[in-house]
Amino acid sequence: MWSFACILIELYTGFPIFPGESEHEQLSLIMQVIGCPTLELIERSTRRANFFEDDCNQLAYDIEDSSGQFRLPGTKPLIEVIGDESDSFLKFLSAILVWDPSERMDPL
Repeated sequence: MWSFACILIELYTGFPIFPGESEHEQLSLIMQVIGCPTLELIERSTRRANFFEDDCNQLAYDIEDSSGQFRLPGTKPLIEVIGDESDSFLKFLSAILVWDPSERMDPL
């Protein structure tokens, strides 16, 4: 479902939503749009030490993209990404782009 939402957004806007050049940059782009994962999800992650120190606001590495930009969690709303105020499309995408897969909209 996550991939489905990303593909829909790319088809709609013509651009990938999270065009990271590395895993760290990819994670920072995701967090910029949907915010931080919960501490519980971070703790359950088998690779958390690769990305986080103690919590979401303490990334193990400073992530600077190729243009020298740093991204902060939750600073780019989804509406800004897709450039449309269609309430139903935003609600649909927001129900899919959720950190915890058990809380994500499923295809049924």
